[in-house]
Amino acid sequence: MATKTKLKKLGEKTQGIFNVIPKEFRVSLAVIGGGFLAYKLYRKINPSETTLAEKELDREAEFNSQGTTCASRLSYRESQYKGFATQLHNAFVESVGTDEDAVYSVMNKMKNECDLLETIAQFGVRRQEFGFEKLNLPQFMHDELDTKEIQTVNSILRRKGISYTF
Repeated sequence: MATKTKLKKLGEKTQGIFNVIPKEFRVSLAVIGGGFLAYKLYRKINPSETTLAEKELDREAEFNSQGTTCASRLSYRESQYKGFATQLHNAFVESVGTDEDAVYSVMNKMKNECDLLETIAQFGVRRQEFGFEKLNLPQFMHDELDTKEIQTVNSILRRKGISYTF
């Protein structure tokens, strides 16, 4: 019973403190605080291009730090990787919806991790069809493919001994 009384008095004191602050200021604080929380939630759900690009560079640096140089392990000429990147971009933007079969076809042509990393590098950042945002290949994959389709892509890569996952 004594605890209830103490809590009630504390509530009254707290409310008294808030009554000292002008109503307009309290509303402004609530709006700013709500906006900040909404922004943080949005960034958690949709990481920025920079964050994803940094993760991409970290993965490539980790792969290269294992003593493996991709230049000696590439299966194709540079022009072929540019072609793969173009095929993937076209699969995302030129058809109604995404041409998943074209994406799977390109992924099936990857023979090792270096082939995939070079394709990602050649893809660079490209503009979405109906947006102003520029995305790299992993970002396009997550934007255009659903979870099941991404699992299919990762499964294709895994079967080829490629540890990279989208």
